Amino acid sequence: MEMRKSILLVAVSLLSTLFAPAADPKHKQPMNRHERGKFVAFAYTSNNLTKEGKPPVPGLTIAADPEVLPLGSRVRINGAGPWSGEYRVGDIGGQIKGHKIDIYMQSVKEALRFGRREIEVVLLSPAPPQNNKTNTAVQTARIFSASAACYRCSFD
Repeated sequence: MEMRKSILLVAVSLLSTLFAPAADPKHKQPMNRHERGKFVAFAYTSNNLTKEGKPPVPGLTIAADPEVLPLGSRVRINGAGPWSGEYRVGDIGGQIKGHKIDIYMQSVKEALRFGRREIEVVLLSPAPPQNNKTNTAVQTARIFSASAACYRCSFD
C-alpha cells in the first residue's frame, strides 16, 4: 500500500510540473506592450559603439537580451532610484541573458555606485519592425511609381 501511494505522489508531482508555468527568471520570453517584469539591473560603461552602431547615451541607453527586449524597444525602469526613467534598448551584452539589463553610465565610479539592483521594467513600445525584402520591394515600387508620375507630369 505504501509503494502505491508513493508512485501516485510521484505521478501527480510530474504532471503538475508539466503544466506549471516557467518561473525561472532566466527563461526567455519576449515581453508584450505594457507588460511589467522583474529584472536584475547592472551598470556598464563603454567607449565602443552599441549593437546599433551608435554611441551609448547616459540616461537613455540600456543593453538587454534581444530575445526578451528587442533592440529599439522603449522601456520604463522603476525601482532604480535616480536611474529610474525611460530608456531605449540600444545594445546587447555578452552576459545579459534573460531578465537582466545593463544601464549605460558615463563613469566607472557611477557604475560602481549603482551596483546590482532588482528593478521593474515596463515595455512601453516594442521595437519597430525590421525592413525585410517584401517591405523593401514595396518601398522601391512606390519610389518608381512616384518618379514615373512626376515624369509624366513634367511633360503635360
